[in-house]
Amino acid sequence: HLPPGIVVACQAERSQIQNRARAMAQLRARLADRAREEQRREMEQIRGEQTEAGWGRQIRSYVLQPYQQVKDLRTGFEVGNVQGVLDGSLEGLTRSYLHWRRSERERRERTHIQRIAVVYQDDSFGRAGYEGALAAMELRRLEPVAVGLYPRNTTAVKVALLDIQRVEPQAVIMIGAYGPLSTMILWARRLGLDTQFVNISFVGSNALAEELGSDGGGVFVTQVVPFPWDRSQDVVASYRRALSAYDTSATAGFVSFEGYLAGRLAIAGLETCGPDLSRRCFLESLRDSEMVDLDGFELRYGEGDNQGSDNVFLTVIGSDGRYYPIERMGDWHP
Repeated sequence: HLPPGIVVACQAERSQIQNRARAMAQLRARLADRAREEQRREMEQIRGEQTEAGWGRQIRSYVLQPYQQVKDLRTGFEVGNVQGVLDGSLEGLTRSYLHWRRSERERRERTHIQRIAVVYQDDSFGRAGYEGALAAMELRRLEPVAVGLYPRNTTAVKVALLDIQRVEPQAVIMIGAYGPLSTMILWARRLGLDTQFVNISFVGSNALAEELGSDGGGVFVTQVVPFPWDRSQDVVASYRRALSAYDTSATAGFVSFEGYLAGRLAIAGLETCGPDLSRRCFLESLRDSEMVDLDGFELRYGEGDNQGSDNVFLTVIGSDGRYYPIERMGDWHP
């Protein structure tokens, strides 16, 4: 017999016999709940990660014209014999998937983060970001081990830092501007808090790196636009040309790149409406278009969907203070 560590007590009845019977019923129910939970976890390990069946979440793409190609979007494996794949020749795809799955398992073991805290500025934006973090964690059956908040437009972050320090989280999701968050990260470094800081794009990436200086290495920032120094992407090359044409001394960055894309999107809507411009025409031109292609950066809108892009680009600050694009947190090795 292995003791389960479950303790129950009941004093609801005057009779100790009845109390014992009730306690035993509660114990059986809790043991059954634990058995069901263990079975659920075992089935999840067998099934593997489950993803939503929606646009942008497909695992494989098929191109039939003007050339033929099947590509596994998880592993990057490509094969030109589309008909063979459709007829069941999946050896290469299966082999690449098995290699990918093993490497993913090894990566998860290296970066098995479960204890996550959240810090946010106390305003409507911060609360919206906090709710988004909660929703993302709930999908992974997690909840914050601590929550810290601080007044907007201040650097009064010490209380929030102490709130999360005492639970020693493995990672901290940070929602706010670069001033207070850089202050918190610098204080955390001095206090010896060993955790991974993850900021969302609102923070102001260039300013954050400048404020952190040599202490910024290993700080992650999620972005909503591609890496602005990757000139191999057409949209990045267009942005850099436009930036140089405006000011040859201007510094590329995520914020100005996002503004450039917003301007390009506005131009696309204006061009569709032509001289008969109205608010209704402008909005409908974006909602009704199947896709807005900005030199390869695709935006899609629809009824109730004003986001445009669901893409998230992960970056990390290196020891040299520069940003580097990465696919996963586990890919970064300082």
